[in-house]
Amino acid sequence: MAISSDMYITPEELYDNYEFKVVRKALMREYPWIKDVTTDPEQLNKYGLIFLDIEINPLELGEQEGWTMTPWVEKAFRNGNEYKGMYLSLFYDKVNYDDVIVIQRELDDIMKSVGNSPAFPRDLRMKNGRQFAVGDFYINRGGPSWF
Repeated sequence: MAISSDMYITPEELYDNYEFKVVRKALMREYPWIKDVTTDPEQLNKYGLIFLDIEINPLELGEQEGWTMTPWVEKAFRNGNEYKGMYLSLFYDKVNYDDVIVIQRELDDIMKSVGNSPAFPRDLRMKNGRQFAVGDFYINRGGPSWF
């Protein structure tokens, strides 16, 4: 769904927005394995939702949850190659889907709760009620491709 012109936002406006800053800080504080929260500028105004890309340290998350990285993710991580996936389960061997989906839902809940909080000033929220959602998960974002 394309957005209307009054909902359009530049990457600079997003990164300067107070709601984005609070969401980013909350995610990184709650989950130390999250190393950065950004967006893909080409996707920013494509949909009503703003999909946030989450850069992770898969080693830290794996140690926290007792998960083992897939061999190709481990190789990409160690070599500094970029790897992305829509789901955390793509980074790990033999993980229980229910365990992974709980984390992803928690991330979405944090993103939604900030903007929906009655304590959060309306004038500091995203334009026209745009909300955040989890986009892709990355390791070594900006590095050479893993394949």
